[in-house]
Order: sequence, then C-alpha cells, then structure tokens
Amino acid sequence: MRSLLVVPANGAEELEVAAGSGADAVVLDLDLEMGINRRDEAREAAYE
Repeated sequence: MRSLLVVPANGAEELEVAAGSGADAVVLDLDLEMGINRRDEAREAAYE
C-alpha cells in the first residue's frame, strides 16, 4: 500500500474528494466528539 488518506466521515465534500483521490485506502474518521447521532449520519453518508 502506497497511500492512506484519513478523512472525517461527516463531510460530504471530503468524502467526494477522497473517493476521487486515487489513494490506495481511505479511512473514515468517526470521531468520538461527533456524537452518537452524527456518527450514524456519517456511516450512512459513507455507505452511499
């Protein structure tokens, strides 16, 4: 693996950029400070 990109999972724009980045792997950060409800939203957004 040559590149690893870590992005916040609750940002739609960041997810789009990550998807087109060409990185070998993308890690979605579900930060504890995001709150439980926001984490569920972030998971749904990442799934799409």
